[in-house]
Amino acid sequence: MADLIMLQPALARLQRSYGVAPLLVSSEGWAHQILEDQPAVGEVELLRQERLPLWLNPAQKALVKVLKQSGPAPVYIFGGGDRIRLLFEQAGYSRRDVIDSRQYPRGPREHQVAYGLRVAAEFPPAWDDVFCADGPLRDIPAPLLNVTDRLRRDSLSWLTGKQWDDRPLILIQPGTQLSFEEDEHVQRRNCTWPERHWAAVIDALAVEAEGARFLLCGCSEDIPFHRSILELCRYRRVASVASELTSVRLMGLLEHAHSMVSVNAGPAHAAAAVNCPLVAVFGYSDPARQRPLRRQAPLEIATTQGLDWEAWSPGLLEPEQVVEAWRALLPRAPWPASGNTRRRSALY
Repeated sequence: MADLIMLQPALARLQRSYGVAPLLVSSEGWAHQILEDQPAVGEVELLRQERLPLWLNPAQKALVKVLKQSGPAPVYIFGGGDRIRLLFEQAGYSRRDVIDSRQYPRGPREHQVAYGLRVAAEFPPAWDDVFCADGPLRDIPAPLLNVTDRLRRDSLSWLTGKQWDDRPLILIQPGTQLSFEEDEHVQRRNCTWPERHWAAVIDALAVEAEGARFLLCGCSEDIPFHRSILELCRYRRVASVASELTSVRLMGLLEHAHSMVSVNAGPAHAAAAVNCPLVAVFGYSDPARQRPLRRQAPLEIATTQGLDWEAWSPGLLEPEQVVEAWRALLPRAPWPASGNTRRRSALY
């Protein structure tokens, strides 16, 4: 999820360069639901059953047909394996039509959004005399996701059915019992923050946020970790929604919630992209490369400051540091008065 969200500014750059919203091919099953109504995104095609050979895969044959009908056109490939490249070859595209991100190494501390923009600023050899590139990019634009009425209705209907629409919400994305952070510059390492720390943060925020309801976000794999956190919480208005949380529902909840506290994962980037006040908890990965980028809502990074980033460890991060980061959100995202279930004041 995070990779696609951080790709949005690059898609907007491509739309400006070519005058049309790009067709997006993704293997992420949620991409169509979330991205089809977003700015700078044209049609969304899903790459299904990637491992089957093309001649045994009707869905990929259909995708090749769509790509043929869309061409000739410039092609930008961000990540992915050789299969996606083969699909474009089958659809009649040449290498001169393609900008492949593998040809442009990412800098050691280059933010992923800046990297995507740098790749998007290139022009395929077959097209570099057709379009004129913009001037140099001086700022990194933050990703932007619109919460449509459809997404909003889904989450509000679900909250009402749970009778959870009576209190302000704080969303918690703690990861799993075995969460990992990985990129080409950081070895894959366990970045789980202990259950007792998450419980301590929730109990501390409950004192500051009168009447709050906390929802533990995630997927079905996260449920055992959530149970361990719930057992340690003294505050009782805490529930795990991992078994019911879809990507569509998460988007609506992020718009409705007062704030979110999340590990460095897709939901944190989604929160920043929909202007939900956010505390992003970093373990090993470098915020200079991976931190969510905000547009208006306040955003705080909680990490083990004072150390070289290669020495960071989630075990060195204390709950009070995360609580202090959440308090830093309050000047621009005040906690609602008692009885007010609105998510936040629009001071930002």
